[in-house]
Amino acid sequence: MLVQGRNETFWKYQELIHELSQYFSVYTYDHRGQGESERLVEESELGHIDDFRRYVEDLATFVETVVHERGGHDEIEMLAHSMGGAVATQYLATKPNKVKSCVLTSPMFGLKLPKVVGGLHSATIKVISQLQKTPHYAPTQTAFVAKSFENNDHTTSKVRFQAYSNLLTSNPHLRLGGVSPKWITEAMAAGKQCLHYAKSITTPILIIQPEADNVVFNPAQDLFNERCLTSRILSVPHARHDILIEADRYRDWTLKHIFNFYDHRYKNV
Repeated sequence: MLVQGRNETFWKYQELIHELSQYFSVYTYDHRGQGESERLVEESELGHIDDFRRYVEDLATFVETVVHERGGHDEIEMLAHSMGGAVATQYLATKPNKVKSCVLTSPMFGLKLPKVVGGLHSATIKVISQLQKTPHYAPTQTAFVAKSFENNDHTTSKVRFQAYSNLLTSNPHLRLGGVSPKWITEAMAAGKQCLHYAKSITTPILIIQPEADNVVFNPAQDLFNERCLTSRILSVPHARHDILIEADRYRDWTLKHIFNFYDHRYKNV
């Protein structure tokens, strides 16, 4: 079960899905408000959610109605990236014993907020969110803008970066730009909720932490790992946020450990 991050689509992970499908039946979907899913606001490129729990409810619905009922699968291995990591973690906490084991890559347990909104603090963002009658972009956030490979925060692989850029260029309906203040406040609250849930989670978890991640807050992952009795962290030196589309030298090492982790869980049954 692949749970994607913010501003992603299953089309981004064609290479990964092909690799996973050699060993697993692979299931994934696009979160509400992005990718191939219906947008939630009139501004189609605005990243917005009114309540983060809706993402978690969607995952639960998908698992029950698609993976279990239609697919007939009882055992689930989960792989969740960034925002998807926060969604998956809340799912594990509220739906215990549903997942055999889970890998979280760059999980969003905390945001690098000043970088996101030009130095504004969380209290200011919350006030702006409350004042907006209609969801709109947070300060410094804009509609979709094509980014260059140079100085990007996501990957050192120019080939994989360009492949995803070409996908968005060719399919404008997949594009998403910046986020609303409400999305930011919900994301921050979701990260804190994950840290609160950490002690109660019993599912084996492997956290993949790119050391050069400049999107999410790595110390929050460290804190989660300290509190969770069933998790462990593997750091990837010099790797950036999107480890699943990183350069081969980082990605191959990561996939090796992910597959070893899943296999290890089976061997210990």
